Amino acid sequence: MPRPPHRGGHAIHQQETGREQAPVLLLPDRHGATTDFKLSSASQIEEAPILAHAVASDAVLYTDDSANLKCAARLVSLAHRALNLSAGVRVLAGVYHIQNVNAYDSRLKK
Repeated sequence: MPRPPHRGGHAIHQQETGREQAPVLLLPDRHGATTDFKLSSASQIEEAPILAHAVASDAVLYTDDSANLKCAARLVSLAHRALNLSAGVRVLAGVYHIQNVNAYDSRLKK
């Protein structure tokens, strides 16, 4: 391991992506299917070609307030709507949310 071990089973106290975490792009659809991609860096340059290939051109991409995904969606001409979770906006139009992405991310980390 390139780091000392965590003592006593304490959780990692690091936000965002650091040395101990890898960025993953999750693309669930409304039918329950989920596609995931391990990225070398969380950047619009790496995310845009994946979005162009994996997401239909008439789809609407719902994300957290990520600047990278917003720019990547614009590069491939996808409609994009952002949920501002820090402002308490978790659901748009009573239907659209990203809670299934958060649940998948939690399972992936475990």
